[in-house]
Amino acid sequence: MNRKTIFTIVILFSLNFSTNLNSMMLPVSAEETITLTPIASKMISNDKAMEGRIEQFEPYLGVMVLFAGRVVVNSYLAFNLSVIPPRVSIDSVTLKLKTYKIFTTALISAYCFPDAEWVKTGITWDTKPSDEFADSKWVSVINEWYFWNVKKGVSDAFAKTGYFTVALKSGLRDYQEGQVYFHPNAKLEITYTPKKPAEEIPLWASVTFGFIVFGLPTIGAILVIRHIRKKHKQKGLGLGLKFKSINRGNRHQLPHPRDTARLRRSSLVEPHSQADLNIV
Repeated sequence: MNRKTIFTIVILFSLNFSTNLNSMMLPVSAEETITLTPIASKMISNDKAMEGRIEQFEPYLGVMVLFAGRVVVNSYLAFNLSVIPPRVSIDSVTLKLKTYKIFTTALISAYCFPDAEWVKTGITWDTKPSDEFADSKWVSVINEWYFWNVKKGVSDAFAKTGYFTVALKSGLRDYQEGQVYFHPNAKLEITYTPKKPAEEIPLWASVTFGFIVFGLPTIGAILVIRHIRKKHKQKGLGLGLKFKSINRGNRHQLPHPRDTARLRRSSLVEPHSQADLNIV
């Protein structure tokens, strides 16, 4: 590897590091927590008759499975995530709901999707969007706060649309029945760590730092390797060199011309010595 190649490698490493350094996200403070409230809520049902009656229960949030699973009611909550700073790492997100009435103990599941268009267009059982399961909790005590982990759903929504919807559904199976109502004072508690780009680092500083971090170790490693290879190459000139005269006639086992020249220069032996010579 010649000097030009080494210099090129070092420069490329330094420039690449300086480019990445200016786009890196650096933590600047400790965790912060904000609490969001819904911008909209809605109950929907698969039963037309029930859907006409559930409006009387609003603004409470109902989750029901009635009549052996034939009548189902789900509740939807929408949140605006735009109040979260743009450059953060989301650490935890908790949905908090306080029970209002419990007619039957129920398993309540939280499902998420990264959108809130239904706030403008409305939502029905037939138009409800597809969602992804997040967490489940058994609910059995009145006027008690219950918590659901919805970090993944909020992280996806924050990265995509800036709006987040959570659907509350019954997790009961095998025709079990449950009927729970929550207070409308739902809370979305988000803990995050603020970050900012390292854009204030000047180019010359980042290039210099890149040279120190990548350039010097690279040069050092290459020089060490070249030194070791050169040292082994010098030792290898004498390995296996053998010059031996044979008493039968004038037949000789001659060394390689390169080794003969080396021996002549060093004046170690005469060209046709009859002594055994082993150089290591």
